[in-house]
Amino acid sequence: MTNPITALRLKTREAAKVGQYSTGRITYEVLADEGRDNIWIRIMNNDSSGWFSRELLTIEKIEACVEGIKEGEAMLSKRFAAAFKSRSANNAGFLAAALRAEGLLLPAPEQTSRHILGEDWEAWKTGLLDLPGDLIDLAPEEKATAKATPASTTDASDTSDDDATDDDLPAPDNSEAPATEHTKAKKGQCKG
Repeated sequence: MTNPITALRLKTREAAKVGQYSTGRITYEVLADEGRDNIWIRIMNNDSSGWFSRELLTIEKIEACVEGIKEGEAMLSKRFAAAFKSRSANNAGFLAAALRAEGLLLPAPEQTSRHILGEDWEAWKTGLLDLPGDLIDLAPEEKATAKATPASTTDASDTSDDDATDDDLPAPDNSEAPATEHTKAKKGQCKG
């Protein structure tokens, strides 16, 4: 029998969806390892329609997706697709909604469906790691996806394969499902 792997749930929050025609909210979690060396974000629920993945995303993978973005430069949500192994079309937008709720992204002044960088990400991480957190067990599959690894090199502008995968979960189902490894990881770089 495998020993349970634990993490600290630092936050569970809701965020308004950010797509131009989107309505409803998503629920996301911010977690850390017990040593507070790694931070993860995962989407947990979608209160309306749309598939998504509950995989744990390292903050390093997310940061790699905004690397090179200049202050005030507008970007699309699809820039974050490379942070995911699953290819659900909603993943990137739902992650952008969570990042906006955390203040890490802001609506672009002239195009509110696009984003600009928000608050200092390093200050956010430092403040986050000061939160007490609730100890939770992660399934072994979740821990495997939570390892801090460099972002895959995906061209996030490639949206030609938007099909839902076995990793994706339908929004109306609020049951817990373990994150699984996906064998069709994209190749390329976090660029949008």
